[in-house]
Amino acid sequence: MNDLGNLLIAQGGGPTAVLNATLVGAIHEARKLGVKRILGARWGVAGLVKDDLVELTELSAEQLQLLRNSPGATLGSTRFKPEAGDIQRIRENLEKRGIAGLIVVGGNGTLKAAEAIANEHKSVRVMGAPKTIDNDIPGTDRCPGFGSAARYVA
Repeated sequence: MNDLGNLLIAQGGGPTAVLNATLVGAIHEARKLGVKRILGARWGVAGLVKDDLVELTELSAEQLQLLRNSPGATLGSTRFKPEAGDIQRIRENLEKRGIAGLIVVGGNGTLKAAEAIANEHKSVRVMGAPKTIDNDIPGTDRCPGFGSAARYVA
């Protein structure tokens, strides 16, 4: 299999259970694809700016099961809005770590940051994993988080 490079995952927005479930799903899929190193950004986009990363590659099946069922955002979350200088610093940090793929899990504000990163750093594949109880992300029908909020209100 081709070397897919390192993968980095960041969480953003309100800390809901779907953040951890999505994180675990991303780790499982990365492993299936043969990604050798998986990192997580602590405190979302702010962690990308500060290069505050943790190793996720060697998490056991038991640890992933506990993580999947844990509420909140295990990596930490933020509503930090990066500015132009922050985007440049993120680009430098991604290059330094050999990051080939970035998955950003969050709502519309978090995904706007992902778009800015993708526009600045064309050599990194950036994917947004939508998460919002507002269901307000353009181009999506339903997002993780919306269903549980709708059932709760109903």
